[in-house]
Amino acid sequence: MKHFYLLLLVSLYFKAFPETRTAEVPLFDKKIPVAYDHSIVFSLQYKPNEEGYFETYYHLMDTSKYNILLNDLQKHREELALNDWLYFLLLKNSIGVILSGQKEYAQTLFLWFMLNKSGFETRLEFIGKEITVSVFTNNLVYDVPQSKGKGGFYLDLTAFSNKIDYNKWIPFRLDFNPNKGKEVRPFSFKIPSVALNGNGSEEMPLPRVFESRIVEKEISFSYNGKSFHVVVPVDIGYASFLKKYPELSVLRHTDLALSPGASKALVTFLKQSTAGLDSVQKIRFLMSFCRTGFSFTPLKKSNGSLDIDRSKVINSPEETLLDSTVESEDISILFYYLAKEILNPEMVFLKFGKQISVAVNLNRKLGPPIFYNNKIFAICDVSENEDSTEIGIFPKSISGKSPSFIDK
Repeated sequence: MKHFYLLLLVSLYFKAFPETRTAEVPLFDKKIPVAYDHSIVFSLQYKPNEEGYFETYYHLMDTSKYNILLNDLQKHREELALNDWLYFLLLKNSIGVILSGQKEYAQTLFLWFMLNKSGFETRLEFIGKEITVSVFTNNLVYDVPQSKGKGGFYLDLTAFSNKIDYNKWIPFRLDFNPNKGKEVRPFSFKIPSVALNGNGSEEMPLPRVFESRIVEKEISFSYNGKSFHVVVPVDIGYASFLKKYPELSVLRHTDLALSPGASKALVTFLKQSTAGLDSVQKIRFLMSFCRTGFSFTPLKKSNGSLDIDRSKVINSPEETLLDSTVESEDISILFYYLAKEILNPEMVFLKFGKQISVAVNLNRKLGPPIFYNNKIFAICDVSENEDSTEIGIFPKSISGKSPSFIDK
């Protein structure tokens, strides 16, 4: 009964004091005007140990004019071509501006509410005034707390900004699921490949949150003793934006598309250069492009085992095109991405200690077989500067070793 009267009183407050305002919200290189109803800015005494508190809060906010904020965020999402991660940042930054005078737990509670209203499956955990909010995703993200569930992961989105010591974090988990029985979708970090319509304009553009700055990258390589040359316009602004992206798995880096100019120039060139070749020959051509078109960061011996001398995190395809030297995981990601764009074979990443390679299912035995999902794959290693088109050859650095598979 107590919760009922609280809901009734706050509902009357929402209806009695409507006032639409606009907040200037930062998002990378942009300032976004976000509309909201000021009645959502109110203080509610926080009592997490009180039975039904979180459910009461959710139903209370459900009677508010949250939809003004939600609809405006969805409008900006479409106009700016935001994926789920960038939409989350816009939502979180908006809450930070709109509820700037409120405690962190109040902002986190409203974030949880709005993520549910945005169509994601969430998980709320808490100890006292420390609250975390996770979303269900199929994407593995490094250096962020996440737990397995339902064939994917529950990723703690609040960990990107809170100050919780997770080594001492043993929280209570809320059983209440606001979207139970409703259609929800996994949270995604993917940046889709740009699609061009018949007029050459973009049907699915990159996110419009950074300033584009184009430089031309000349790539020379050889295939079967013949020299090739291609000039690729690479977007430094986009690459800089990706440097700030969460650290995804090697596989999920292939979901970070090339910029429109780079894709149009490079993918078109590779498709034209491999026209008329069968799938095996196309893979060999792409291997030569990756092997001879880039300089490699050397692998160093450390305590008898391979260790990569690294000064940066895993690169997306766009970042690899810009770099003067590449590592095994970076060039393997670029190879995987280009093979997917050119002929889309079934592939899997291989991990040999610190070294990353790719295996391809070409429906035939080529070299020592690699068995994965009851199918035969052949290694297509592109981590050495050799003009070799041989498929199924293990480099000396990993010869005789058994790989693990990266499929998340």
